[in-house]
Amino acid sequence: MEEDFNTILDCLTSQTYELIVISIVGMGGIVKSTLARKVYDDSSIRHRFDTCAWVTVSENYNERQVLLDVVSSIISDRTDESNIKMSNGQLAEIVYRGLKCRRFLVVIDDLWSTEALDHMRRMYNKSRIILTTRLKYVADYASCPEFPPHNMSFLSFDDSWNLFNERLFQEQPYPSKLEEIGKRIVQQCRGLPLSIVVIAGLLGKMDLSHDNWRKVEENLNSFFGTISEQFRTILSMSYNRLSQHLKACFLYIGGFPEDIEISVPKLIRLWIGEQFVRARRDKRLELVAEEYLEELIEV
Repeated sequence: MEEDFNTILDCLTSQTYELIVISIVGMGGIVKSTLARKVYDDSSIRHRFDTCAWVTVSENYNERQVLLDVVSSIISDRTDESNIKMSNGQLAEIVYRGLKCRRFLVVIDDLWSTEALDHMRRMYNKSRIILTTRLKYVADYASCPEFPPHNMSFLSFDDSWNLFNERLFQEQPYPSKLEEIGKRIVQQCRGLPLSIVVIAGLLGKMDLSHDNWRKVEENLNSFFGTISEQFRTILSMSYNRLSQHLKACFLYIGGFPEDIEISVPKLIRLWIGEQFVRARRDKRLELVAEEYLEELIEV
């Protein structure tokens, strides 16, 4: 990712006062958002801009939510409640005045349509935009010849193997008895970072035995399709290993809109209200629910 990071950095720091749109394109799970976040959080980048904002768009573009997100970034002393009471026109006016004559960086994460980009471009004159998208035509539409789309590549086998080891064993030595089968399993992930992370999480929940890993390898070998289809197979394997109560909690999260920020206290209350959380004598339901959430995060 370091080479990708430096490429985006060079584009952002180019000496021009015109609007620059940098597109990061690739399939789901190839860490487009991770790269954008790394650039966004870099201190050398933050110091070059007066204001920075991160906006998640998703498949269903919500103009009002985008305006609210940008206003919150521009004016930190305004409360969310006061912003919500304003019309879209009032919010757009705040954005216009707040960004006028200022250097501004905005990350538009998970963009699906050119129409949404057209609307947002009008707000961000003389700024830098980084956008992530799965759709090549959106990336091509957003870019210019000087700054063509940045295509995310799949990981090499060596990088895949290193990521697998980092996620599964961290700084512990890799068991030599599992190295050969481990490399075959990693090969099945086909360089997709999220597949590697998920399979490492799955194996981390099992006893370190050759038999357990062989069963995982056999499941992976039983289906071979596109990279997206193989990824869904890996996700299914991870899901099927969950306990029944964790499956219920996981599926409940799927009912929320895509990319929405979910309040942990609210989610815990909802789980308890749905009776997904099993009572324990020594712990309050809220603490048990927190453990459920931690288990799901680790998967």
